[in-house]
Amino acid sequence: ALPAPRVVPAPPPAPAPPVAAPVPAAVPAAADDDDADSEPRPGEGGIGIAIDLVPGFSIPPGRFTSPTRALSFGIIGTWSPALRGIEAANVFALKSKNVRGIQMAGGFCLVAEDLRGIQLAGGLNVVGGRLRGIQGSFGVNIARSIDRGVQFAPLNIAGPADRVVQFGVANLAVGELRGIQGGVFNAARGELRGVQIGVVNMASGNVRGAQIGVLNMARD
Repeated sequence: ALPAPRVVPAPPPAPAPPVAAPVPAAVPAAADDDDADSEPRPGEGGIGIAIDLVPGFSIPPGRFTSPTRALSFGIIGTWSPALRGIEAANVFALKSKNVRGIQMAGGFCLVAEDLRGIQLAGGLNVVGGRLRGIQGSFGVNIARSIDRGVQFAPLNIAGPADRVVQFGVANLAVGELRGIQGGVFNAARGELRGVQIGVVNMASGNVRGAQIGVLNMARD
């Protein structure tokens, strides 16, 4: 009888090559909100200099001007989306977005979003976002919030305020106040971390600082 054929076992499978661990993608650092700006720079999309008789009637015409102006002048009043520079008007100056620079008007100034710079008006200044800079008028200053700023007017009104000075006849902070209020009547609708100097000083929250006046009121 023939011997049984010899069966050669199959070689073991070769080990799979090691797979390198995936390298996580670098996460870009969060941009400082002070540097973040979605507005185009002056001159992008048109000329960055314009003179307005009233909003809608300008030299050069609006279709040739940049949405962000570098120099803006109003014979009566002026308007553009944003400003990175200087704006001056006899009666009013309006911005529907952000301002970085100086805005001045004989009557009133309005910035719908943030202002980083100086706002001066004969009667009224309004910042609908955050103010970082100075508001000055012979009437009323209003800012939704302040971060390192100064308000001086007969009446100053601000939302939450950090590192701020309010100086006038009446000063009001609707929220936490960190800074100084000086006037006849001072009020903080929230916690006060700073100093109030006036005839009447009020804080609806706790005071970590000083109240100097004839009548001082605080929760604690």
